[in-house]
Amino acid sequence: MTSSTVMKSVEARANVQRNEKMPRCPVWPVTALWGVLALTVIAYAEVVSHPFEHDDFHALVNNQAVHRLSDLPALWTSPRAGSAEGGVGYRPVLLTLWAVEYATFGDRPWGYHLVNVVLHLASVGLTWNLMMRLAADRRAAFAAAGLVALHPMHIEAVNYVTAQASVAVAALQMVALLCATTALGRQGLERAGYYGGALAAAGLALGVKETAVMFPIVFWLWEWYRPGGLDARRRALWTLPFLGLVAAFLGLRQAVLTGAVVIPSAAPSIAIAAATTIKITVLSLGTWIWPFNLSIDHGDVVVSGDARAWWWLIGAAVAMTAAWWEARRGRRTAFFLLAWGAASLLPVGAAVLFINVGLYQENRAYLAGVGLALALAPLVVRAFDRAGTRWGTRIAAAMVIGALAVGTGSIALRTHIWGDRVALWRDAVAKYPESAHAYAGLGGVYRETGRLDQAEAALRESWRLDPTDFSTAYALGDLLMAMGRRDEGMAYHEHVVERVMGRPRMEMLKGDLLLARGDVEGAGAAYRAAQAQGLETPELFVRLGSVHERAGRTEDAVKAYRRALDGPFAETEQDHAWKRMAQQGVDRLSSHSETAP
Repeated sequence: MTSSTVMKSVEARANVQRNEKMPRCPVWPVTALWGVLALTVIAYAEVVSHPFEHDDFHALVNNQAVHRLSDLPALWTSPRAGSAEGGVGYRPVLLTLWAVEYATFGDRPWGYHLVNVVLHLASVGLTWNLMMRLAADRRAAFAAAGLVALHPMHIEAVNYVTAQASVAVAALQMVALLCATTALGRQGLERAGYYGGALAAAGLALGVKETAVMFPIVFWLWEWYRPGGLDARRRALWTLPFLGLVAAFLGLRQAVLTGAVVIPSAAPSIAIAAATTIKITVLSLGTWIWPFNLSIDHGDVVVSGDARAWWWLIGAAVAMTAAWWEARRGRRTAFFLLAWGAASLLPVGAAVLFINVGLYQENRAYLAGVGLALALAPLVVRAFDRAGTRWGTRIAAAMVIGALAVGTGSIALRTHIWGDRVALWRDAVAKYPESAHAYAGLGGVYRETGRLDQAEAALRESWRLDPTDFSTAYALGDLLMAMGRRDEGMAYHEHVVERVMGRPRMEMLKGDLLLARGDVEGAGAAYRAAQAQGLETPELFVRLGSVHERAGRTEDAVKAYRRALDGPFAETEQDHAWKRMAQQGVDRLSSHSETAP
């Protein structure tokens, strides 16, 4: 027997002995995972019968930009393609997905809800795979996947069509993490292929939702927390391409949005924005631990005042310092949990700088929930192991089964509430009676369902709670005029004009009020003032054309109507409607000129 044969024989025996000493990973968690997926489908079964809700209408149902596949190029170049109300944003991948869905499902909501459920199930499977990379323990993977699948915190993300962005961006970032981790164990072209897949997934995530700009930090945390992860130097090198990708995306986004985004003149300080991020992180953690106050609206959570903001910042610094100190001693879970949550929610807090409102929504914490599941699942397994005795194991198993049953039942009950729009907003008002936004939402639903008196009461309460929200005042004035109380409704509209004068759209509103009173020349002056302030929309030019037509200035009217037709703003359903009115005006005036003697 040669020496090489002897060595091979010794290595083979050593491998056999090593494998015999290694604990065998049980098979039952794999079967249990399929059970969890089945429970998830059962829990969310009712969602496919639900209607659209709230933001779904302006973002999808009434958004002409996503109704035609032929308009796909515009979704990648227009700053206003994401909303029928002309809102500004840049999510080209999400809008492309919605365009494909609209081509498939039309205005039938069941299809979009089905996509949400499928994305959620995919995220559960991805969580399983990530946990296997962290712990190589199927029990921990089952615990993490079960937490993501059946935690009530994720109900809004699955029930709300607009929240498809939150689930999709989380799933794509998990795909990027898995591809990057796989690339680390490969060589040559195979490594390049997997890392390219990670970059592609991260790039798609950026196009789905802006929160993906934090993915480089998420990747850095993942590699820092993962057993056998990259050292500090290699971790920085592998993170650099993701940083470059984010920089390229932000440059493209800035180029598209240039001139479209207006920062409020009274924008809060950086300290308040940072403190609001911390507050949202704490609220998300609290809701995740105690998910019994779920609501479509939680009110405005912006931290008021720099002094209070600094207290939030000091508290966060103390917590992170303590967690980092524990991490240096080998216990990294607390720091990973806090840092992952803060990183995934930072863009939500930063939005305060642009919209001056901090709206905490549960669906935005979807990726943060995945991080919590990854951090806590090993602790669940450790507690299970410490049960020790057969009876202790049985009790622990019974607790797991009970938790799955409670999760399934609570999701089914909450999903049922999402099926009734009035009940959904009544629930929000009951849980957050100081939220002006909740009352405004309830008033809007009441009006849509023909309950005008109740709509008036809800909108008045919203206006009382937040007299600075002029959109509520305008909605209340519009409702009162629809109820035949014209003078009272006009008074609310005039109040809005008086308090927000100088904004181009308020000048246009002033023109509408003057025109309603028969002051044609005054209305024309207001419309021209709006144009001078930079407002150029089909709506404005149609109104100008109407004023000229009523004053007998046919040539000026035709010019205004043609301006509405020729401008590059056919991006929303409203724009197309105003263009149709402009064409009717041109045709009408042309026919009059042809029949004139």
